[in-house]
Amino acid sequence: MQWPIGQQEAERPDVAAGINPINCEPTTGFNAHAGEVLSAPKVFAIYWGRNYGSPATGMNATAQNFDAFLRAVVDSRYMDMLAQYGVGRGTFVGSTWVDHDPGTPQTENFSQMAQLLTNWLTSGLSPMVPASNEVELLFVIFVPTEVTLTDDNGNTGFCGYHDSGFFNISPVWPWTKKNLFFAVIRAGAGTDTVSHELAEAATDRSGNGWYSDSTSSCGSTFDHPEIGDVCSACGSPTLTLDGGFQVASYWLVNTGACLQQTDLTPPPPQMGTVPDVTNFSPLRARAAIVGAGFIYSEAIDAIGGVPRFSPHVEDQNPGGGSEAQLGTVVEVTVAVWQPGPPR
Repeated sequence: MQWPIGQQEAERPDVAAGINPINCEPTTGFNAHAGEVLSAPKVFAIYWGRNYGSPATGMNATAQNFDAFLRAVVDSRYMDMLAQYGVGRGTFVGSTWVDHDPGTPQTENFSQMAQLLTNWLTSGLSPMVPASNEVELLFVIFVPTEVTLTDDNGNTGFCGYHDSGFFNISPVWPWTKKNLFFAVIRAGAGTDTVSHELAEAATDRSGNGWYSDSTSSCGSTFDHPEIGDVCSACGSPTLTLDGGFQVASYWLVNTGACLQQTDLTPPPPQMGTVPDVTNFSPLRARAAIVGAGFIYSEAIDAIGGVPRFSPHVEDQNPGGGSEAQLGTVVEVTVAVWQPGPPR
């Protein structure tokens, strides 16, 4: 869940030069518990109300932008960095729009939102419905301005949260696993809030995944944080994903640090010098090229008229001594001399 830092969420947080853990948030005690994660998340968005569309036009530019973000973020380095938690890249499986009267304010707590989502799914709102043993599907619900979100105790002020429950199965036995997973995003929140809840839902889908067992000296509000809570809250500095989308930082348990901008930036390709293999034998040329960190590829150029017992390398492309990216193909031309006419 994302709570404000001091004041409410900024409209456009600044991109951080470096992100440190939030004061009072524990950074120790993280473990996988029962290991219940979304290992390859399938994300479906539900846009609720006129903030995101209208009966006449369907989804508007705001919804379309969130669609583009979800499509990008689930297939990005942002998800790659969750591998240490057993989570990989996912897929964006679609979205839909649901109308709501902007003149009818209402309040929805955690339990009520879970029931509302269940009603939508039962009525056929979504082509994606959780299986009885579902472990990957995540619904992201964007609420309209006239809907106030609270927890089950009536507390407000958060930008978003994620939750879980049961859909079309009865938790008769204590070991029955939850199969309904969803995140809820407050009206006006940005892609950083969406990414915060995505990272936490993926690594702790049902409250039995990755979170800290540690408590805080600052009070129970900061106890047992999930990975997003340690490094981001409403209004926190953000990171930039390819395409310009803002995303929230989260805790990296393997390195004991918050996700940084450098973690989302692919390193420059490693370069190397192509060896000069002119007049080498093909076997010796292959050994030299592979040994230098490249991939050997052979092109045959048959030349007749002079008898030779074996082929040899005439030249290569790129030429010896040139710089090329390691792991790329170096093609060599092997001249195969054909025997001359009988004597």
